Amino acid sequence: MPRTAAPRPAPRTAPGPTAPATTVVPDTTVVPDTAVVPGTTVVPDTAVVPAAAAVPAQRSRRPRAADPAQPLGSLTQREHRREDACPACGGQRLVRLSMTLTDGTPVRFTSCRRCEHRRWEAAGDELSIDSVLDHSRKQG
Repeated sequence: MPRTAAPRPAPRTAPGPTAPATTVVPDTTVVPDTAVVPGTTVVPDTAVVPAAAAVPAQRSRRPRAADPAQPLGSLTQREHRREDACPACGGQRLVRLSMTLTDGTPVRFTSCRRCEHRRWEAAGDELSIDSVLDHSRKQG
């Protein structure tokens, strides 16, 4: 009478914290399946993953609506230059920067290239450097 082998149990996956996942079959050698990255979860092939979780949300490929272009008043755009004079020396070569401070205050910084006189102003009023720094601090 021929002897029949007992049925083998189904393979099981036994991942370690940093070891690769392995398939363990009784009476055979251990064969690595895939590497397991620490901090990840091994999901069986038969697991059902909702479609929303399977594909990450993506941003639209359309560019954001840009703010209307402001004329730059730079040295390269002569038609947008203002003809102000330095209040200290009367020089015409001024560097002007317009910006919005942390608290939302729109300001303009002006520096004379001839005498290095600097001026901060908001809404036509001159600001001290201490006032500019106060407006620039993060509120927290």
